[in-house]
Amino acid sequence: MKYSKYEIGPYNLHIIKTDKFKTINMHIDFRRKAIKEELTYRRLLSDILFESTAKYPSQRSLIIAKEDLYNQKISGGSRISGKTAFMSFSTQFLNEKYTEKGMLEKSITFFLETIFEPDFKDGNFRSDKLEIVKNKAVDSFKERDKNPSYYAYVKMLEAMDPNAYYSFVGSGYMDDLEKITPKSLTEYYKKVIHSDLIDVFIVGDVDNQVIKKMLTERIPVNTIKKQSDSLYIEHEKVRKRAKKVKENFDSKQSQLVMGAKISKLTDFEKNYVWYVYNYILGRGPDSKLFNTVREKHSLCYSISSQIKILSNILIIRAGINQENGEKTIKLIRKEINNIAKGLIEETEISNTITTFVNSFKEITNSPISIMEYYIARVYYNDDDIDMKIANVQKITKQMIVDFAKKIHVDTIFLLEGGG
Repeated sequence: MKYSKYEIGPYNLHIIKTDKFKTINMHIDFRRKAIKEELTYRRLLSDILFESTAKYPSQRSLIIAKEDLYNQKISGGSRISGKTAFMSFSTQFLNEKYTEKGMLEKSITFFLETIFEPDFKDGNFRSDKLEIVKNKAVDSFKERDKNPSYYAYVKMLEAMDPNAYYSFVGSGYMDDLEKITPKSLTEYYKKVIHSDLIDVFIVGDVDNQVIKKMLTERIPVNTIKKQSDSLYIEHEKVRKRAKKVKENFDSKQSQLVMGAKISKLTDFEKNYVWYVYNYILGRGPDSKLFNTVREKHSLCYSISSQIKILSNILIIRAGINQENGEKTIKLIRKEINNIAKGLIEETEISNTITTFVNSFKEITNSPISIMEYYIARVYYNDDDIDMKIANVQKITKQMIVDFAKKIHVDTIFLLEGGG
């Protein structure tokens, strides 16, 4: 497996050459600093580009084209990570060694046409296609907001700070749909093409120079972009007392979501210690939260922790009965404090480290995990696999305790159901 990077002015090309798989995977990211008012535009763009293209003006013609390309897979979506808004497009197709000569060019051309040759009418996106993706978005938003777990999660982040990047919803907002027109979406599309940072990743057994030439001829972008600033969100201030918010919801279960800010982390803590801390606290099958809150005290149906490291926040989510809210909060706080006091078994640490070492070793087992690994290396300066394995094995109990002391519970959101 060999990694090569080519800076082609308007975009960066990353090729991970490997003959381990019969497929070729390609991924394109468009990224810029997140602006809340743009997120619905990005969501609609990632949908409408796969509704039709200039060459294939209907869903049926697109499906037939994919089938003719040996069932080529394409997908797209939008999200937020830290301060950055991503719009991503991916494809997977068989290497022409296993199909027929010329299929590499045809497959890449088809994929790039979906992104760079939209189905315009009179210079703008077609109004009928925009209506289709808007209706899909409405259905998605309604379904999303009916989910009590998701609703509580979003409301907790908004309660932490409604203006913070981490409170933005990457998939967009219902209220923004009405103002988006074919013309305004087209203008935003052109803005994305000409000003977003663009990275192209390819994993597979390919000729680098052939790929480079092919993309240079087919990606119609010619503006130079500047790299954005730090991807991490830093917290200058933390609450001395946690903010508590309650809301009612038509649901049998109640949802508890707690958010904590993590302050002044070292690079080693950002890259490694948080993995181990989070797994021990509430991510692993034998985590402290699961064993104490769910198994020992039977206070919840489900419980888990998550660390959004680019946002420097810890999130704990639990499905509970309404009457168990305060008891659950108290026990969660106790487990957080216990780790900060050093109440961790060495076996918990060693077992967790072994889990991560094994997961790092498995990265090269699939093209998707290889792709994700190199994306993290490029954007977040992740270490190589051997270094990751070596560094995670250096983690000590004291490092975990020091990390735990930097966690400050900020907001507690309780969405009360019917009990």
